[in-house]
Amino acid sequence: MRIVIDTNMIFSLLLGKNVGMRDTFFDPANIFYAPNYIIGELFEKKEKIMRYSALSEAEIYELFHRILGKIEFVTEGFVALEHRSQAFSLCQDIDEDDIPFIALSLQLNAEFWTGDKQLKEHLKKHSFTLFFEPKY
Repeated sequence: MRIVIDTNMIFSLLLGKNVGMRDTFFDPANIFYAPNYIIGELFEKKEKIMRYSALSEAEIYELFHRILGKIEFVTEGFVALEHRSQAFSLCQDIDEDDIPFIALSLQLNAEFWTGDKQLKEHLKKHSFTLFFEPKY
């Protein structure tokens, strides 16, 4: 299954508190995609991750390396203008930082995995229904 993963889900994986989430992520049947700029976002939050993670620093680095190896990073230019415009319309009233994720999801016709309940409700009200909702 193709899945676009939101930054907040990667943060959750790095906190190490939900083994089921990690099992879902590393399931070989799932292929994950993300805009390439999120690598910078993750490095910016490194101290916060270290402070709140249930994992040791070495475990965080190892897991981070494994996570990055499982995600196919995509440049913004890969996404058609049509999908970027549609994503802008969907996200402009809630959080413009989510536009690249929604645009990529539309481009790939892939489900979107996020923990942002407010965003999900907003998108559902605007007929976006491509959500990945695993049971763990």
